[in-house]
Amino acid sequence: MGGETILLALKKMGIFPSLMLQMVSIGVDSGSLPELLDKTADFYEDQVDIFIATMTTMIEPILIVSLGAVISFVVVALYLPIFRLGATISSASMR
Repeated sequence: MGGETILLALKKMGIFPSLMLQMVSIGVDSGSLPELLDKTADFYEDQVDIFIATMTTMIEPILIVSLGAVISFVVVALYLPIFRLGATISSASMR
């Protein structure tokens, strides 16, 4: 039977980063593949958590400004007809 190693199969897929492939290679050579895969998964999970926290911190001010702009537009859209009505009534009563 001529199968290929897990490292070659993962390299062929082309979707795994080089750090992951290096950890698989070391894990296969040392016989501790499950432990190294757990450590690698923890590392990437921490990286994703940091990325999400950073993106949330960056998006938050943009959302606040956008929401303020929408609320300002709604307030102006509601009060502008009332002010025009008042100006129209006062100019009509001056005639």
